[in-house]
Amino acid sequence: MPCTSFLRPADVMAIMDYKPTAAYKVIHDLNAELSKKGAYVRPGRVSTKYFCERMKIDPKSLNSE
Repeated sequence: MPCTSFLRPADVMAIMDYKPTAAYKVIHDLNAELSKKGAYVRPGRVSTKYFCERMKIDPKSLNSE
């Protein structure tokens, strides 16, 4: 998986072993949290940094997958 600023549904599916619907729900929920904090969000993508923070994943581990 390339090191990028945003994760797409396929990335979330691979990391969490989720089906597409569940991956989109995770992205939607995380983006809703970010939006409430006043951050600009892109539908269908989630910040890699925020995703790792909320899922308690080491961002460095994503580079090896």
